[in-house]
Amino acid sequence: MSGLLTVLVVGATGSVGRLVVQEALRQGHRTLALVRRPGRAQGLPPQAEVVVGDLTRADTLAAAVANVDAVVFYARLPRGRESRRRDRRLRRRPQRPHSTR
Repeated sequence: MSGLLTVLVVGATGSVGRLVVQEALRQGHRTLALVRRPGRAQGLPPQAEVVVGDLTRADTLAAAVANVDAVVFYARLPRGRESRRRDRRLRRRPQRPHSTR
């Protein structure tokens, strides 16, 4: 492929995804930003086209990928409440220094 593309950025509202959206727009590509909640897209550049969809619901994605040349996937799939609790416990746990022996 050469020339300008239609790019779908999955995870567009995350810290890295926002940078991907900005760079795709800077390069002149038509840029679609897939979001679960439209309110999270407020900080995206106005040139980005917001597409609402949920990665856990295939029926919401058909329109998002129609006529797209490239997909940049930088999303974290939503997980259950128990996984989030475990992750918080692990982050609070003090880290042991690694042995160099």
